Amino acid sequence: MKTQTFLFIYSRKGEVKVLNSYDNAIFEQTKEFKKWKHTATIEPCVFIENVCNRCTNKEIIDEINELKQ
Repeated sequence: MKTQTFLFIYSRKGEVKVLNSYDNAIFEQTKEFKKWKHTATIEPCVFIENVCNRCTNKEIIDEINELKQ
């Protein structure tokens, strides 16, 4: 049985917060949650595989910087 892990990416003023599913569930219940913008939900294994196998150096940087938007 395959277990999937998801990461929840948030940004605020150029800062990035990355949470696993458990921590995200707790974070969503806080007042701080409304101050952050959800920018992506990624499956880390797939994301890293794509970055390593299908992206140029510039594309890698662009992909990572997109998480701040």
